[in-house]
Amino acid sequence: MLTKKELFQQPEYWIEEIQNELYRQVTDFMKTNSLNQNELAEKWGVSKGYISQILKGDCNFTLKKMVELSLAMGKAPILQYVPVEVYYEVDKLIQFLDKGTNETFSITIKKGKNIHMNISAISQYINVTTENSGKVIKMNGHLAA
Repeated sequence: MLTKKELFQQPEYWIEEIQNELYRQVTDFMKTNSLNQNELAEKWGVSKGYISQILKGDCNFTLKKMVELSLAMGKAPILQYVPVEVYYEVDKLIQFLDKGTNETFSITIKKGKNIHMNISAISQYINVTTENSGKVIKMNGHLAA
């Protein structure tokens, strides 16, 4: 069994993360706009089967298609490059937080490099920004119930 550090080094992990986020975005778009699969397919000019593939995570999109789908939902597809080690540390922090409550937290990480990242998942949003010429990173987050 892979450790989290090893898992974060696997391309398959990141592909699945991206597919899961696309699923969340599409289902949210459908719910917000009161659309079923047929109506969404018609609105986007694609087949119902294509929508079904998206919702099953049974697809491997090109970057062009990911951008097209994002824009069809009125979303900007933002790609970020974050050091895996920092992502791992943030993931460890998230594991310790009580996700059953609305909780705000703040943490400072000392690093020698400039880092800016946003990590969003189903139940948390974390924004990391650099301060003091990149020597100190301040992280603020809010957990939604």
